[in-house]
Amino acid sequence: MSNEDAKQYDFEALRNLTYHRNMLELQYSWVIDRERKIFFIHLESGGPEETPRHALYWDGQLLTLRLEWTSEGTPYGKLSTTWSLPYLFIPEDFKRSRQEILTVLKEALIVYKFYAYGGQQVEHSAFFNF
Repeated sequence: MSNEDAKQYDFEALRNLTYHRNMLELQYSWVIDRERKIFFIHLESGGPEETPRHALYWDGQLLTLRLEWTSEGTPYGKLSTTWSLPYLFIPEDFKRSRQEILTVLKEALIVYKFYAYGGQQVEHSAFFNF
């Protein structure tokens, strides 16, 4: 995340959404579509009884979600990840359908690969249970 992105998308407010305050790690745990002004970010890993928290920023709104996954392979080689979505918060005034949101989320997760290791993975396959 560049300094310009951090200012444009109010990165400080994102950091305040989580107990995880490690700015450096958060800066690399995201993917962005600058044309559509949409980004997906991993906020925190969760505890033993919680699933990890993520956010999808779109149309100036922040949608929070929890994702679960299983992976096979290695982050630096061939890897497959299966994603499940146990929780998705959509603000009442958000003007996109749930189906549109799920489509964009899937697109983001395909690019994100696994913890934004993106360019380091030789081959990655994403599967969805939502």
